[in-house]
Amino acid sequence: MGRGHFLAEVAQLSGKPCLVDGMAAEDVDGVVIPPERLRALLVAEAELGERIMRALILRRVGLIEKGSGPVLLGQSDDGRLVSLQGFLRRNGYPHTVIDACTDPDATSLLERISASTSDFPLVICPDGTVLRAPDKNQVATQLGWLPEFDQSHIYDVAIVGAGPAGLATAVYAASEGLSVAVFDCRASGGQAGASARIENYLGFPTGISGQALAGRAFVQAQKFGAHIAIPTKIEALRLRLRSDSDRARERHAGEFADGGDCVGGGVSAAGHRRARTIRGAWHVLLGLAGRGQAVQELGGRARRRRQFGGTGGGVSGDACEARACADSRRGARGEHVALSRGADRLTAERHGAHAYGNHFARWRRPRAYRGQLQDAGGAITIESRHLFLFTGANPNTDWLHSCNVNVDGKGFVLTGPEAHEGRTEGVMALETSVPGVFAIGDVRKRSICTVVSF
Repeated sequence: MGRGHFLAEVAQLSGKPCLVDGMAAEDVDGVVIPPERLRALLVAEAELGERIMRALILRRVGLIEKGSGPVLLGQSDDGRLVSLQGFLRRNGYPHTVIDACTDPDATSLLERISASTSDFPLVICPDGTVLRAPDKNQVATQLGWLPEFDQSHIYDVAIVGAGPAGLATAVYAASEGLSVAVFDCRASGGQAGASARIENYLGFPTGISGQALAGRAFVQAQKFGAHIAIPTKIEALRLRLRSDSDRARERHAGEFADGGDCVGGGVSAAGHRRARTIRGAWHVLLGLAGRGQAVQELGGRARRRRQFGGTGGGVSGDACEARACADSRRGARGEHVALSRGADRLTAERHGAHAYGNHFARWRRPRAYRGQLQDAGGAITIESRHLFLFTGANPNTDWLHSCNVNVDGKGFVLTGPEAHEGRTEGVMALETSVPGVFAIGDVRKRSICTVVSF
């Protein structure tokens, strides 16, 4: 860096800890720009803001490619290591993975930090802190991901779920100057973030991966000042009223898993409706007999082989992980075309029966999986090192049981007239049975379930 250059990457937008240390080679005068001033500059100066934003994004990409950030150390077949690796990858956070079984420097590193295999997986953070067999929340907390929330502050919009619908809401609301908080217990992007390729999204004629699209939306929401907390689980939604007769002074409070609150709701002096939105549907890893055992068995046979995300041990619902299966056979349901690239054979159990290239699809219903995929009738057995499951999704609405948001028999949220017993007067299309609470995305009944429509 020299005169007139600036040091920053995506973390500077939210004030999160930096990933790179700088050393001054000679006397230098520096100007520190707080995140809020940087965001204001990006919005006010379009041309300059575009150049700066592009630099921030490309620098984060460079850090990911170089493997900066925390170091994950463990056995490659350990489902906990695979889970942490997928967690960091899905959130676009640079990291390095060291396989304790194959890396020649692993033993000396373990001796230096006084650790053993019983501590696996180990996470060595940039500040030198060593986390032993941590969960995702411990890693996120140590890396400074979670913003501080002032419980006395009332957000104009509180969004549960950082999928495409939730992030779009955050961008639109924050760009209008509203105070926005976004929560997700996993990663940004939702189900779309696991898509290998999205071909029908406006403005991307060559297509874009779900993870890349989610990453851009995530940065865009940060640009406008949205407070994003990942991973944070909302346990309940409560309605607060200062008086039962004063509906205009209502507040909605989201209760965190750790007992804290985030408050949103009411009507501001300017007349803007302060709202809370909800979203979320998770992939189903249906109950194939022996799936839990299969995770362990696959892990044992795949030792010293690169594994991928999902549940670990070769079982996943994320087609973005297809590159980990090069030169292997795998059984799959779902995004079979994307998965077929790079494998010597792909077998998909789905509707119809056809074959092309290395891909063979057969119409059957799997019954059990213990390293072998068995047909319900017992007629076939397919050997497979990796198994991708794409068997639908369940709505993540259990946390709404504490309030009066109406859902259907499957748990999907009712909106519009359907949520108000057919009444249309004064009812907004996406409003639930609770005033000020809206449902968007896949969690809503009759949702098209595609990223091009919220």
